[in-house]
Amino acid sequence: MIEGPHSICPKCGDKWVKETMGQSYCAPCRSNYHRVIRALKKKHSPPEDHICDICGKTEDQLKDMFGKHGIVKSKWRLDHCHISGQFRGFLCHSCNSGLGNFQDDPEVLQKAITYLNYFNGKL
Repeated sequence: MIEGPHSICPKCGDKWVKETMGQSYCAPCRSNYHRVIRALKKKHSPPEDHICDICGKTEDQLKDMFGKHGIVKSKWRLDHCHISGQFRGFLCHSCNSGLGNFQDDPEVLQKAITYLNYFNGKL
């Protein structure tokens, strides 16, 4: 039993102590997640002249993304199904984060669309 503040891993449901901001998964699930991503990145790379499948932006239209020590990272994020681990494609950072924030749930995304359509032009 974990005493004090803790998080619940959305993947396995275990309780764990969150050590840094931004951690979503417990250590074993995080390790497995990184293993899946590394394997997918070995098999797939963004095609030349790629555009985001959701927003339609080209690489030139996207903001630079910076990693450690100010190194510019790829503007494309490998998108995959978090349940099956299957590769889906490459998206821009914003669109990939958006899907993740909506937990890849089409029903929640549809509710977000309905919400935005309802308020479009009303404010």
